[in-house]
Order: sequence, then structure tokens, then C-alpha cells
Amino acid sequence: IDTAIGACLTQLIMIATLATTAATIWDGSLPSNKKLDTVKDFSDAVTVQLGQTAGRVLFSMGMLGGSLIGAIVVSLTAAWSLGEITGFKRSLESSPSDAPWFYAVYAGVLLMGSIICL
Repeated sequence: IDTAIGACLTQLIMIATLATTAATIWDGSLPSNKKLDTVKDFSDAVTVQLGQTAGRVLFSMGMLGGSLIGAIVVSLTAAWSLGEITGFKRSLESSPSDAPWFYAVYAGVLLMGSIICL
């Protein structure tokens, strides 16, 4: 049930971010020659309507939610795939003592991703 709540919450944040960004970008308040090439450009576009603090917080939550979902999905996929290939247990339903290779690969991929991002 906690997974379902988390999935719904992240999707609601994503929907709010997309709707707010779209409404801001296409409401006519941005100059027609304004380019939206970077994350900062999009964040700046949102703050026009919502204000500096609310705009940045909402946009940051959307970006953080998307990146966390991506990190979790990619790392779990890598761990599950390697478990499938090697025949090791590969389930979140198994405890770390029952599926040590799965959890080691999962943690390793998350660690490598974190190091690359830093």
C-alpha cells in the first residue's frame, strides 16, 4: 500500500508541475523570443505566475520526483536483470539475507549513479 501511495503522490506532483509549466509558458506572458533550452529557463518561466518561492519549490519537487523515480526504476531493473541472468533470487519481497546479490547490485547501481551525478 505504501508503494501505491508513493506512486500516486509522485504522479500528482508531476501532473501539477506539467500543468503549471504549460499554463505559464502558453499564457502569453513570456516574450515570443524567449528560449526555453535549460531547466533554469523552465524554472524561471514558472516563477512568473507563482512567485519566486512557490515556483521554485513546485518545479524542484517535480524535478526531484522524476529523478528519484528514474533512479529507482533503473537500479531495480539492473538488479532484477542480473538476477534473471545469473539465476539468483531477485525480488523486493525477499529479505537482504535471502537475496544478497540482488540487494548488492541494487545498492551498487544507486551508488554508481550518485557518484556519476556528483
